[in-house]
Amino acid sequence: MNDKTFKKLIGERIKFYRKQKDLTQEQLAEALDFNTKSISLLENGHNYVALNKLPKLCSTLDIEPYQLFILIKEIYAAKILKKIFANY
Repeated sequence: MNDKTFKKLIGERIKFYRKQKDLTQEQLAEALDFNTKSISLLENGHNYVALNKLPKLCSTLDIEPYQLFILIKEIYAAKILKKIFANY
């Protein structure tokens, strides 16, 4: 897996868990003392989370750090299911 793919996967997980907590990018940015553009860059796979921000990010999203790094397909399955059931 290359660096670009890894960043994208991490960003997708951040976005997934942010939405699970019903937070906007603005709210997450405020909690982390970031600007909204930084959150957008993270979620779109252009930047990594700074190591010193990881505990606060995980606390805000109510997750454990490992949940961002396990490369599993549940997030993709959840996206597909959401699309399937969106019209019901």
